[in-house]
Amino acid sequence: MIVTGALLAESASAVDNKLNIQGGVASAFRPGPDRVAPVTLVLLLKPEPGETSAVIDVTVSAPTGESVPVQVPVPESSLGGEIGFMYTPLPFSVPVNGRYVVAVSTGTGVIELPLNVVE
Repeated sequence: MIVTGALLAESASAVDNKLNIQGGVASAFRPGPDRVAPVTLVLLLKPEPGETSAVIDVTVSAPTGESVPVQVPVPESSLGGEIGFMYTPLPFSVPVNGRYVVAVSTGTGVIELPLNVVE
């Protein structure tokens, strides 16, 4: 699986088999009392020939240096063609203000997505 693009969005959906992003790209966030960033991870994909399953490794790193790894399965519907996309809710705790980084990695490299948490 090759990830050709990635972003954090407020919300995403599929409309007529097309990616629809609502609310724009999230690069900054003002937390509420629950201190959770309710972002959606959006990935543009290029499946490898014959690929029938795939998992994307995601790591969320806090400004404190702490990191949390997550494995995100790629839906089968994103594996069949030459190009594809997927989106998944990726809420994570933001206990302190600062720059968080969501790193998306596959065998071909890493894409880092910053999210600045400010009061």
